[in-house]
Amino acid sequence: VFACTPPKGDGDTDTGGDTSTESESDSGETGDTGVDACVIDGVAPAIHLTGPPLGWPWSFASGDIDGDHVPDLVVGAPGAFTGLTSPPGHTYVLPAAATSAEIELNSAPLTIVGEGPSHLAGGPVTVVGDVNGDGLDDVLLGTPMTCWEDCSEECNVHCSSGPFRDYLVFGRADMGEIALADVAAGIGGFPLDPPPPAPYWEGSGRHYAPLGDINGDGLADFAIAPRGGEVESEVLVVFGKADTDAVDLAAIRAGDGGYRIVSEAADGAHYCGDDPLSAMREAGDVDGDGRTDLLLGACGIAKRGRAYVVFSKATTEEVKLADIAAGKGGGFALLSEASCGPQDICRTGAAVAPAGDVDGDGLADVAVSAPDIRPTPDSNTRIGRAYVVLGSAASEPVALGDLSRGLVIDGPGADSEHVGLELLGDGSDLDGDGGPDVLVYEPTMGFALVSGPAPGATIHLGDPGAEWLPIDLGYPVVISDLDCDGRSELGFFQLGSGFTLTIDLGG
Repeated sequence: VFACTPPKGDGDTDTGGDTSTESESDSGETGDTGVDACVIDGVAPAIHLTGPPLGWPWSFASGDIDGDHVPDLVVGAPGAFTGLTSPPGHTYVLPAAATSAEIELNSAPLTIVGEGPSHLAGGPVTVVGDVNGDGLDDVLLGTPMTCWEDCSEECNVHCSSGPFRDYLVFGRADMGEIALADVAAGIGGFPLDPPPPAPYWEGSGRHYAPLGDINGDGLADFAIAPRGGEVESEVLVVFGKADTDAVDLAAIRAGDGGYRIVSEAADGAHYCGDDPLSAMREAGDVDGDGRTDLLLGACGIAKRGRAYVVFSKATTEEVKLADIAAGKGGGFALLSEASCGPQDICRTGAAVAPAGDVDGDGLADVAVSAPDIRPTPDSNTRIGRAYVVLGSAASEPVALGDLSRGLVIDGPGADSEHVGLELLGDGSDLDGDGGPDVLVYEPTMGFALVSGPAPGATIHLGDPGAEWLPIDLGYPVVISDLDCDGRSELGFFQLGSGFTLTIDLGG
């Protein structure tokens, strides 16, 4: 966790909070990253980032990587084309500024480079806090999926040739280039080797989530999970450590240095891209024990899908999501509505996000989407739905179809497609009104900013008061506080055009 130092001439003494909010694309390769600055609610963006195409999946995060007590912007660019036809992948660390700045991506003072041609390292990337206890935030990154046998030439541009492992790169004050080949050898960090036999770990891409210090040793911990696994999947919670020995994720699975969370069996995974674990985010402290909890989406479970809040713990016993779904403790499940339309497919858990503390009770709340919900059981038109569920230490499952502990967000009308397909944000105040905000994606309208939602309400995004961000602004990404005002930042990334970060939306 970093404490911001106000820039010269600014008497503000606000301090920063979270060290990472990952915003990762589900889209294809980007183009040239230069766009005209846009203005939202009269506030001009303070940072204009330009550079080469980033490749897929691009990602953004923030944290104090160099120890100067000012947040840095971390950009994962697995396909960054720097004159190489088979890019190794790059991750750029750039100092953020509380005033307007024009930044060229290739001018980054610190760059992390993949192990070799077509490694495509840097997709995804997140900042997981101070894992080794040196006072600097550390970066966790990996590689995108491998290519299958009949993968097209276009597809192969986005597929890594390996090695398929993850890397924990220690923060450092010295600038320059960090080679992941060195990190793999225990220099400046450590590798995390996938556990055999588990084909869904090799070349499947990753979910990451920073958890803070959950076992009380003063070191930051984190969760890692594979994308994929047609029948089963798992999450591995890795405890922080100061040494640079490689982490064998098979040992974590066995309870040495962390613990395993086992998914339920996916009987409808084909509705979610063959993935029984569709989403993973840090949830905040949902149960009030002082630890950051984990939020999981599983839209291929029980056909209609579901989500889970998994309470973090200091011990290493295995956690079974089936037990949580049965109300046996260790967290609580968010159960899909009983009817989702003629095909009875809700895709509950397709996206999840922290929602901040909506009701002010000191417990973190969570958001989950069900993009395929229909307005009536016999309707063929999807309106989509998202839910905000209030935090609690209770283990009873929450029935989303009869939600008394939270609120419901419905799509704007009968022509909606997938409202809630994307849920963005970290539950912070984006528009400066003092309350937590949730960003909900609806592909025909853009992104709706649900500001300070009131528990017990049903919010219809077609109402006149709904605040929409137009599609032509680009793809929104939410990044933790960069200008030390205590609020996360909203940026816009235009595929084929560029990325613009907007500081202090609504300030």
